[in-house]
Formats: sequence, C-alpha cells, structure tokens
Amino acid sequence: MGGLQAFEWAASHPEMVERIIPVVATPAPDLYLIAWLSVWGQPVLLDPKWNGGHYYGKEAPIEGLKTAFKVATLDAFHYEWADKTFHSGPAIEADDPRTAWGNKFKVEAELDAFVARRVATVDANNFLYLVKANQLASADISRIKAPTFAITSATDAIFYPARVEEALAKLRANGTAVESAQLTGPNGHWNGVFSISQVGEKIRSFLQ
Repeated sequence: MGGLQAFEWAASHPEMVERIIPVVATPAPDLYLIAWLSVWGQPVLLDPKWNGGHYYGKEAPIEGLKTAFKVATLDAFHYEWADKTFHSGPAIEADDPRTAWGNKFKVEAELDAFVARRVATVDANNFLYLVKANQLASADISRIKAPTFAITSATDAIFYPARVEEALAKLRANGTAVESAQLTGPNGHWNGVFSISQVGEKIRSFLQ
C-alpha cells in the first residue's frame, strides 16, 4: 500500500513532493490484481459472523479472516519461501492425507498456524478496507513530476516487475526522471521488506 500512496502523493501534490521511492508497486492495480484482491476479501464476506460488518460486541469472523489471510499469504510470498518455511509429509504420521479430507499435510497445518498468529491482531473490516483501497488506487501518471526510484521484486506475483516497468515507461515518456532496481530473494512481494537492504546504497544516493 505504501508504494501506491507514494505514487498518489506525487500525483496529488506535485508542487510539494520532491522525489518518491515506490517499493513493489504501480500507480494503479491492473485488472488481474483487482480480481485477485476480490478473492482475498471473499472469505470474510462469506463468513456469516461478518454480518455485513456489524460484528462488534459479538464473535468476529475469524474463520473467514484466516482463509482470507491464507490466500493473501500464498499470493504475496513465493514457492521458494514455502520451501524454506514449511515441511513435507503428513501433519500426523498416522493420518494419511490420502485416506480422509481432514487429514492434513504438514504444509497445510503449518500454514494454518502461521496464519492464525497473524490474524490474532487483525480486524476483519480493516482488512476489507485495505483490499478496497488497493483496488481503488489510481494515481494520474501525467501529473507525476517528482524524480522516481522504483524498486521491484523479481518474484513478485502481486505487482509483476513487467507491469511496473510498463508504468515507468509511461512516466519517462511524460518527462519524469526515473530510476529502477530489482530485489532478489525467496519472499516474492515481501522482498520489498525483507530484502530492501540490497538497494540501500542506491536509496541513499537517490535521496542525496
């Protein structure tokens, strides 16, 4: 969301914003991302306990939120992250996943535990508003004049590097000074957080 906001601030206040460093983001989501974001929010909307958003003082739609976070987590990370984070085989040796729907693989049980820890401090409505805010983001490229240093992630499946480059080409065509760099690592979109030190010197140079 921060990268989208950087583009938005530069477009909304070109007289104030001197330069921007959007990290793993485009000025607006493409149609594919808008559709994926709807998938992120759908489990919450389908949870009866969401109750149209009126669940305060009642039981929150935790199960829907867990499923939503599971989808968002897998979309935001990468298979290399899964390889490094989870384990193979059945969750319980005696419960073969081939013999019953309730018998899980270790990766399923471990992902469930990972997601449960994350949603413990998340509000379902807040999550839905974040989904909608990302869908509605739309910065006018023609108004962005601030020198831009855009950072992408090679394994990002949310803001694909090729889509970021398309936006940067439009910025350059508009006369905006644009630089870019790409992060590597096993964390997909989250390389924008975990691997940002890879471009630390370039960020320092750009800001100076």
